[in-house]
Amino acid sequence: MKLQLEDWLHHALCKGLKVETIKKELCWQCPVQFECLWMALKKDDRISDHPMFIRGGLTAGKREEIWFFKNKDLKDSFDMCVVEIARSRHVSERKQKASRIR
Repeated sequence: MKLQLEDWLHHALCKGLKVETIKKELCWQCPVQFECLWMALKKDDRISDHPMFIRGGLTAGKREEIWFFKNKDLKDSFDMCVVEIARSRHVSERKQKASRIR
């Protein structure tokens, strides 16, 4: 995966929104989702030792969990986050499908 790390923020769907109002589903549709995730892991939006807000379609808590599980390795953490995002998205889609069937 080739990331475009320059000017990515200008293409973000959440540009101009309050960070506390952003939902994972918006991130999943964003053309710069993975650039945002990379920057969240690399620089993060930390307050003290804890990341804040949803970035790249993953909650702060899940990013932090993966970051420490992968011993703060940026590339390994990013790769695992991408897998976790795909899993979360799949679960969400299955729940939506099931609710439409009922």
